Amino acid sequence: MKTIKNPQNRTNTLTGKVRSLSIFHRLLLAFFLVIIIFSTVIITVVYDVVEDRIYETNINYVSQNVEAVKRLINKELDSYKSGAAEFAQEASAALKSAEELDPDRRI
Repeated sequence: MKTIKNPQNRTNTLTGKVRSLSIFHRLLLAFFLVIIIFSTVIITVVYDVVEDRIYETNINYVSQNVEAVKRLINKELDSYKSGAAEFAQEASAALKSAEELDPDRRI
């Protein structure tokens, strides 16, 4: 195998090999090259657009989930707060009634 150092020789060799193919094979080769080049460009552009959309969609989805969890946690905490407030009122009332029954005894 000989090495081709001159770029013009490479072009001539490639052109000679392509010309040795039948017209049908040359048309197929050109068709596939066009498809591959345009597909690569289109896929690159579409991927960039779709990637941004997917990222935004995921961020919105995560934000909505976080808000839903926050609302559920606050709802549960509100029930505990109201229970704690009721307990504090009952404990205060119990202490007052205990002090009224026996004012000398301190708890």
